[in-house]
Amino acid sequence: MKWGKYLNAVANEAPAWTQYYINYKRLKYVISEVDRKKGARVDAGLPDDDTELKYNRFDMKGLACHAGWEWKLSLVSQMTVESLEFLEILNEELLKINTFFEQKSAEFFEKLKEQKARGAFVKLTYERMEDHLDMFQEFCSVNYTTAIKSLKKHDKVLDAETQSLYTANVLNYQKFHTKIGLVVQRARKELQSSVVVPAELLAGASDDEDDQVDFGKHRTPSIPAAVAIQAYQPRQYRDLNNDVARPRDMKKEALCVPVRRVGQELFVLTILNEDSKGVPTLVKVELESGETAQDAAIRGLLEVAGVRATVERNIGEFMSTSRKLTVYDAFLLTVEEELEDWLSRSEVHRKWMLVDDAVAEVEDTSSIRVLRRV
Repeated sequence: MKWGKYLNAVANEAPAWTQYYINYKRLKYVISEVDRKKGARVDAGLPDDDTELKYNRFDMKGLACHAGWEWKLSLVSQMTVESLEFLEILNEELLKINTFFEQKSAEFFEKLKEQKARGAFVKLTYERMEDHLDMFQEFCSVNYTTAIKSLKKHDKVLDAETQSLYTANVLNYQKFHTKIGLVVQRARKELQSSVVVPAELLAGASDDEDDQVDFGKHRTPSIPAAVAIQAYQPRQYRDLNNDVARPRDMKKEALCVPVRRVGQELFVLTILNEDSKGVPTLVKVELESGETAQDAAIRGLLEVAGVRATVERNIGEFMSTSRKLTVYDAFLLTVEEELEDWLSRSEVHRKWMLVDDAVAEVEDTSSIRVLRRV
């Protein structure tokens, strides 16, 4: 699936948030216009602006960035005057996302505070609220990846080298990227210390929108303090793509996310084969009769990629977006050994990638969703 289509699909899951995603279509149009303007200037024999003029023109739009001026000077020296237009628009998009991120974070915690003060702090099931936080985290992650892809496209079309400098000195300093982990951690701590009551078992929930937290496509109901806590069993099957129970007769496969850590960086092992046509993929394994998904993940990873690994944790179940009646049980695995000779050696090539790079290059939507939760 092309990234633009995937971005639209994700954005449409929460219509109220759609306008706050990076306008990828606009950025691609600007890149084509920048290329056209550059070509026209070169054909006319006109010179590019000097570095000082470009440096003075480059507007950060109030975005946080690395201190100092050396990186900025190095960045603009590699760009044409036309390319500045692209970065200025990208800066505007990032500012829009930061503003929305701060607004939604503050709104969420303020509503929790109000509910507690009224003695009526409750929420949907813990499971549903986890999905809300996943949605918010995915919003930030998708926008970060879209910015990376836009920079890559710019550099490819304009034969430039701006991605690494801009990412290290601007993109990695944005609040929606640097603070989302802290926001989610704090939110989960609040939730874990609160009553967990499944919405379907609650009586007397308020329909007043003023008592609800707008969290994308779902709302959290405000419940009177007198509502009794009722025990419940979480549903056995979950579809993290659209939050509905899946049929019990669906085919299950194990999806492997083998990783290794180098310092502070996390790498994931992907594979390339004839079917992938040069696009990295994750290992997917069909379960044999009587085999658990966890055992299948360990076995399949050894057979397909020649890697011995142990399961670190279960990431969750994900409905396949490309194969009907298939659900993936995803596992994070710690790689212990890479064999030089294995069953599929002649057909499979191993490729280690940073997780963010894998998200940007993998095309299977289900795998992207899994990688975002690593």
